[in-house]
Amino acid sequence: MTEIIPLVEALAKPTIRPRHWDEIIEMCKTDIPYDNEAFNLSQLLEAPLLSHKEDIEDITDSADKQFKLEKQLNQEIASFWETAEFDIKNFKGVDAPSILSGNILDIQEKFEEHIM
Repeated sequence: MTEIIPLVEALAKPTIRPRHWDEIIEMCKTDIPYDNEAFNLSQLLEAPLLSHKEDIEDITDSADKQFKLEKQLNQEIASFWETAEFDIKNFKGVDAPSILSGNILDIQEKFEEHIM
């Protein structure tokens, strides 16, 4: 039990996403119904987790790092778009805002970078 408890704790972290569970399921070659409301500890313990202990630890460590990176990127993206400004002007002879001006290329590059 001293080996399995840390694995179970690592798998219970909110940083574990479906993609991580899918990796573990493929590795263990056992169906783990992690997305079922009735999912319980006994179902998890039926999988040969200890046989893949190091790989599962790598997956959970990677999940933590991915989560941290996602959070950081989301903050950077949000802070950029909160302050990004579009300069909208009237076009010749049109009495309504109809043309973007300013540094459009930089904003377009950031947009393409952020949707990736």
